[in-house]
Amino acid sequence: MGKGEKEKDSGLFGWRDWKYPEGPIQKMERQPAPADGSYDPTDWLVENKPSKWAHVFSQPDKFNPVRYPKLSMYHSMLPIYNAIPMYKTVFTDIGNVLAVCPGAKCEKFELRATECLEYYGLKQGMDACQDWYDDLMECRYNSKTMLRVKHMTQKRQREHGLEWVQGKRDKVYEPPPKFHAYLSPHLQYSNYFHWGTTS
Repeated sequence: MGKGEKEKDSGLFGWRDWKYPEGPIQKMERQPAPADGSYDPTDWLVENKPSKWAHVFSQPDKFNPVRYPKLSMYHSMLPIYNAIPMYKTVFTDIGNVLAVCPGAKCEKFELRATECLEYYGLKQGMDACQDWYDDLMECRYNSKTMLRVKHMTQKRQREHGLEWVQGKRDKVYEPPPKFHAYLSPHLQYSNYFHWGTTS
């Protein structure tokens, strides 16, 4: 330390230099899994599927693109839509509603994914319909949304909050935008307000 420089005061036990620790679940969500989730027709034991127990601790783990970068629809979509009952009755038709999404928010994603599989077939559809499948799974389970919100919360509320307590930050959150700060570039009042005109 040079002459005239003040020694940095870290407080009792150096608490001003503490960092918010990353938990084991956050570490798990950031690391690739041993199985990448891809489909191998020669793998009769299906050992490459996502873990059965990881999503118990982290709910969005099953569709985490970081842990399973090559996740195939074989592990989740085909067991639902490829299940054909041995005897078709009115009860099997009623129970089918529980597996699919008619009238729900994911109805269009499901329709496009199944039509894509019908067009290309199961073999080619594994690759050709992957984008529709990803959209459907995200609509159903919101895995990427929950992961993003979880890590944003970790960064903003916890880490930035600790830095604010330590005096390294002036504020934890950015100020909200002013009221009526956003104006649509194509806003035309005639589209919203008709002052007695018929045109």
